Amino acid sequence: MSYSEIDPVITAWAQRNSLHVYTQYQESEVRSIDIVSKIGERFQLWIDRPFSGLVDIHAWDYRKTKKDWQTPIDKLNDALEEALQTVESWMKKKPA
Repeated sequence: MSYSEIDPVITAWAQRNSLHVYTQYQESEVRSIDIVSKIGERFQLWIDRPFSGLVDIHAWDYRKTKKDWQTPIDKLNDALEEALQTVESWMKKKPA
């Protein structure tokens, strides 16, 4: 399946949260968001292409902390919000 099925949701969500969505990595089409804390810690969210009506979302801190979600396409916005809240909670746990 194609990202075009979920791009409107991803784009609107990213705009509401002032985030940039990367759509290319090397030669591959992706949907990836880098989030940087006030102290410079980097985190990443990425979204897989939909498959059989489901979308996988992944978050990590570029080290060991990672979490994955799977959601129906019609619940994608809610799952993206939950993923962002998870990353924001990780930021609060990082030492200043």
